[in-house]
Amino acid sequence: MARSHIAVALSAAVVALVVIGQLVAHLGLPNVDLWRWTLEQGFHDHDHDHDHNHNHNHNHNHDHDHDHDIQQDPLISDRGPVADASQYLIGVGKADITGPVVELNLMGYANTSQVGTGLRQRLYSRAFVVGSPHDPRERIVYMVLDTQSGDTAIRNGILDGLQALGPEYAVYTKDNVAVTGTHSHSGPGAWLNYLLPQITSLGFDKQSYRAIVDGAVLSVQRAHQNAALGTVGVGSADIADANINRSLFAYLANPAAERARSSDAKAMGILTWFAVHGTSMLGNQTLITGDNKGVAAYLFEEDAAADENMAEGFVAGFSQANVGDTSPNVLGAYCEDGTNQQCRFNDSTCANGKSQDCHGRGPYFGLNDGGARSCYEMGRRQAEGARSIFDTASFTSITGSVRSFHTYVDFSNYTVQLSNGSVATTCPAAMGNSFAAGTTDGPGAFDFVQNDPGAPSNPFWNVFPKPVLLNAMRIGQLIIIVAPGEATTMSGRRWREAVHAAAKTSRMASEPIVVLGGPANTYAHYIATAEEYAIQRYEGASTLYGQHTLAAFINATLTHLPYLSDTKHGAIPPGPSPPDNRDKSISLIRGVVYDGAPFGSSFGAVKTDVDPTYHPGDTSYASIERFVDGSLTGTSEVVVSWDTLFSTRRLRPSSGSGSGRYRIRYFGDAKSVGGTISAFEGRSGEFRIL
Repeated sequence: MARSHIAVALSAAVVALVVIGQLVAHLGLPNVDLWRWTLEQGFHDHDHDHDHNHNHNHNHNHDHDHDHDIQQDPLISDRGPVADASQYLIGVGKADITGPVVELNLMGYANTSQVGTGLRQRLYSRAFVVGSPHDPRERIVYMVLDTQSGDTAIRNGILDGLQALGPEYAVYTKDNVAVTGTHSHSGPGAWLNYLLPQITSLGFDKQSYRAIVDGAVLSVQRAHQNAALGTVGVGSADIADANINRSLFAYLANPAAERARSSDAKAMGILTWFAVHGTSMLGNQTLITGDNKGVAAYLFEEDAAADENMAEGFVAGFSQANVGDTSPNVLGAYCEDGTNQQCRFNDSTCANGKSQDCHGRGPYFGLNDGGARSCYEMGRRQAEGARSIFDTASFTSITGSVRSFHTYVDFSNYTVQLSNGSVATTCPAAMGNSFAAGTTDGPGAFDFVQNDPGAPSNPFWNVFPKPVLLNAMRIGQLIIIVAPGEATTMSGRRWREAVHAAAKTSRMASEPIVVLGGPANTYAHYIATAEEYAIQRYEGASTLYGQHTLAAFINATLTHLPYLSDTKHGAIPPGPSPPDNRDKSISLIRGVVYDGAPFGSSFGAVKTDVDPTYHPGDTSYASIERFVDGSLTGTSEVVVSWDTLFSTRRLRPSSGSGSGRYRIRYFGDAKSVGGTISAFEGRSGEFRIL
């Protein structure tokens, strides 16, 4: 197995250790004339501005400034072909996609009572553009969004937005854009294309949808504008205790033989693949976060900002991998029914035979913080793992062509030849009843249990067939499977190994490096192995097309793999297009009628002002705005950290808070009875951190 493969081993504590693959982009050669750096000189300044958001939308996507007047594609060199095959044009970009943080259901746990009440951490889209320096047709965009998944409606909106930017962006099409989600379960919902995930959010919310789409488009625009010649290298490392297999009973149904294997020289970005669910933040907390991968990206980018060896505007993408059966709750699953016993191994139930009391526990279980400390710790472990690769790993240099393919496949009644020579057919898309039992990360609200393959079918859980987007990308010997769902640990392993073998046999690369990213583009739920499907725990029950789903996905990938080769194969058949429900989805979400300030007060009024001085560790409101050069009216530096909340609670400033003069500012909008929306601002007095 190639070293960037995500390999899983089991320790005595039954903890899965996953190898992280990292894509590192280094700026090379002094061809900065093609790097549109001027536009992005204040790359991190998007946190400084304060857009007055309507309808309680605390999304700072004010910087969607499309006022560029560039006459040529900055990713096309006019100097002719670049002789060095290891040189690519590489751009990275980041933009805010937070959206409404209050009065909207969160996406992930399918819990109708989990409605947003505030903000712990802003959400971002991080875009990575890699292409040939002389051929605009050889280009890919890999996007990492702090969302539950990629989605058909989101991807269509991004493609529409890129085309609206003009001819310069016409090179970005359905064929070379991958939209992946970090799988955070703590972001605003109501933006998905299909009915099933819309049910708990009471429909489709255009404001939530536009925040994601507009920010994602801006991240690609920024990556496009700052593109420069550079190189790509791949390294890997083990990260201990950074995930656990939450469905080990189903995993052990797989064969034992398989289970036993396991220029200025400044770096401008990293892209990592590591499998762990975005469920560190619990289903009963209501603050918006990017979960553990959002923390990992935040920590890495904070370190990079202070490192002179990193380029300004460094972007760290922590992409999801074969996440299906992984969990950040590494202490295991226990019954919270007063017994404190471990949940039953085979079906994750407690003494009463039900799953509702079975909950996974993160490393800081017991703190009444909604999982925040555990979330930070799991993000820290990923960031440190990535940093260890970045600082010490021996990177494999990536050389060769840039290719991608995209097609839609209807996997219902899909015929595939199995490894034993027999022919099998997939099922029409449907959920098994065990799906409704939920997982140890978030038990279901209904009286279902996992590992219940004989339960009678309920048509409520059946979903109609839909074409699924099949997508893969290649940068030299690096091949990226863009999975449209949550592949389990073993599914991801088999999928990668099949692609690795086929790429090597076809001489696409002598030593292919294959990674899997997702859930991306179209959310097709889970992809379990046939053995796991038979067990019918949550992952198997959520596998849409039956026990041969994985075989069908692998077959379709290998069928289209030649489109990644250097040999021209013509246009790939587009396949049957899925429905676009952006303008068809209904919404039962109640909008804001009007906002009213308390009697005798006004919006922006300070209820309790700050004390004159604080020491790190003192109880305080979170630090928001730091004064620079001693000026209240001059340039200010926005300080945003994991301890910065938009909520009614007070937190302790982190021990790393810099000394200096601070104040708190809040920007918002209020809607009058007549419907007029007016901006307001609130600010505290000055205080010092000593």
